[in-house]
Amino acid sequence: MQPTATSVPQSATPTAPPEATATSTPIPEATATATHAPTASETATAPPTETATADATPTPTIDAAAAAAAGEEAFFDTLDGTANREEESIALLSAAVSGNPDDGRSFFLLGMMHLYRVGQNLPDYDNPSEFVLAEAALAQTALDQAVPLSVEDIRVPGFRGAATYLRGVVEKDEALRALGLMQLREAIELYPDFN
Repeated sequence: MQPTATSVPQSATPTAPPEATATSTPIPEATATATHAPTASETATAPPTETATADATPTPTIDAAAAAAAGEEAFFDTLDGTANREEESIALLSAAVSGNPDDGRSFFLLGMMHLYRVGQNLPDYDNPSEFVLAEAALAQTALDQAVPLSVEDIRVPGFRGAATYLRGVVEKDEALRALGLMQLREAIELYPDFN
């Protein structure tokens, strides 16, 4: 009997890739492999023997830590002007927070990348594009998530207040503007030298 691969759930902070484990489940006839030692020609052309059955769909896994590190690199490449990696940064940081919802740093960088995109695409506060409106909302949402997860970084509330206020300006929403001002005042009390 040939061992089959089983799905092992990946933790939010993986330490090693999951390994296949042997099970006592028989392999269906359609996926059974030969029991003799493979010849040189079989080794060169044969598919891997540890495969899922024909009707099983592989589940993609997210290495949240790797996505966070790569997303941060793409963020700073964009911010520093080394390369425009906005889309890549957003995709990677989104994967990072999806894989690890407690990753305050990735939420912070994700919010800041959306805020950056607002700044790059907002020539007129009175007539913002749909893209700018969407990016402003995404920035505020991510930074709202970052604040309670990043209590050690007392700069984050100031950026969140700025994002909330900016969203209120572009959406012409007085309640959001007032909320942003309140958040900024609280951020000033928390860290006056920065805010």
